[in-house]
Amino acid sequence: MKQESNTKNKIGNDEFEWGELSPKAVSFISDSDAFINIAHGSVRSGKTIAATLRFLEFILTSPHTEFMISGKTRDTIERNVIRDLIKMIDGNGYYKYRKFDNYIEIANNKIWLIGFSDEGATEKVRGMTIGGWYADELTSAAKSTVDMAITRCSLDGAKMFWTMNPESPYHFIYTDYINNKELTNEGTVKVWHFTLDDNPHLSQKYKDELKRVNRKSKVSYKRNILGEWVIAEGAIYDSFDEEVHVKNVDHTLMDEINICCDYGVSTVTTFGVMGIIKNTKDGNDYYLQEETYYDRQQKGVAQSDSDRVND
Repeated sequence: MKQESNTKNKIGNDEFEWGELSPKAVSFISDSDAFINIAHGSVRSGKTIAATLRFLEFILTSPHTEFMISGKTRDTIERNVIRDLIKMIDGNGYYKYRKFDNYIEIANNKIWLIGFSDEGATEKVRGMTIGGWYADELTSAAKSTVDMAITRCSLDGAKMFWTMNPESPYHFIYTDYINNKELTNEGTVKVWHFTLDDNPHLSQKYKDELKRVNRKSKVSYKRNILGEWVIAEGAIYDSFDEEVHVKNVDHTLMDEINICCDYGVSTVTTFGVMGIIKNTKDGNDYYLQEETYYDRQQKGVAQSDSDRVND
């Protein structure tokens, strides 16, 4: 029996088109047994379908009955996750989709639907105790909301399944989880990197077209096609080229070392260690040797001056 209460959207009428899964998708579905399981990479690479299948399997075998799906907004949750989720179970089980009550029930399991960009998201999450969490487009969420959601996965055996496309390598999801060797080595976090070739349903023609339209920007190509976490250099300096401007230079050759700062209270604060080699053929050469970067809006909390000094 199916029931679509509190919504006019007939999103469960079409059958889900089951097809071939890539080895990467199969690996995610079968091996995502860590506390935090992350599928990241290029657009259209099959991350969401793999994560949706895995989350459905997880909630149907979990001893717990309350879970959460998050996304940028409730509308994106429906578009990216719920439509396919309902198609997967349509005709095979009981569900109630209470769109305006912000939850879906599947086989007596209640799954709360929270838009992490919606007003009051952190407070909505604060009161939960859940057995699992599926996060779609997690890079759009504030760090404070993500931190709070992790604390709510406190039931025994709770697991998280996160999907995202790459952003800056300074994004907290990348620094704190994906590139955190301590957590990955200990098995607390598992990471899968998806590319276009991990989606067997994309034609070669489409992949070639997608590559061509993204070649206009090195950042777009690296993020959308290669699935790499790179800085959006072109947003400010469109002539910056990592292959040309990033060099290995012996710091002992520097004639002068300066600490530079761009200080923001409610926005971004950066500190840099700037080395200068003077009187070269073309004047002085300047080398940014080290830097810190703190985005208050992304982190969700202001950084104290003592924390800036420690950085």
